[in-house]
Amino acid sequence: LGATGELAKRKIFPMLWNLFRTKLLLPSGLLVVGYARSKMDRADLIAGFASGLKHKEEDPELFKAFMDCIHYKDGSYDKEQDFAALRAFIDKLEQEAQLASPKHNRMFYFAVPPTICTGTMELVHKFCWKPEGHQGWYRIVIEKLFGKDQESCQLLSKKIGRLFREEDIFRMDHYLGREMVQNVFTLRFANRVFMPVWNRAAIASVQIVVKETNGARGRGGYFDEF
Repeated sequence: LGATGELAKRKIFPMLWNLFRTKLLLPSGLLVVGYARSKMDRADLIAGFASGLKHKEEDPELFKAFMDCIHYKDGSYDKEQDFAALRAFIDKLEQEAQLASPKHNRMFYFAVPPTICTGTMELVHKFCWKPEGHQGWYRIVIEKLFGKDQESCQLLSKKIGRLFREEDIFRMDHYLGREMVQNVFTLRFANRVFMPVWNRAAIASVQIVVKETNGARGRGGYFDEF
């Protein structure tokens, strides 16, 4: 979910491609379904991220096999009928690929802002989660910021905990460690472990690397809030 965002284009799809080309994901059992609000088709989705994938020229047939696994469904994040349609779309793809069984596995990757995360999860749980007695595993991966402070993080955890088992939840927070970096002087001078080694006698150089080449573009409001 969030398949047309910057995170999906720059991180998630390249990650899936790297797993695919190193045989950690196999085409015989793989379907990747992107979901987002943008009105587009499968070809538009692929065009948005394919140019950023590396090593695709080394094995064109393998790259084509990966592209054949990619599908797209547009819809809102707050309407029940759209998630019912998403469930029907996924079921149809699994049947066509002969993957529908009581043991199939599904992973839902949430690359959406925290403001819509819980509402979207409620709809996924209601319409797309595994039926009673299903033998395969279903997982959710939550990326982006997991709340914006301790209070919102705890509230988000409680809401998610009411829907899913803890062993089915995987969290990735982009801002973990932010406060430590912002308070690096406190960390250095108040910690006896670092004081003897964090000085000019033990450090040869300090490098500050900015890897971002793109601006915030249309995401300014997101960064202002979080």
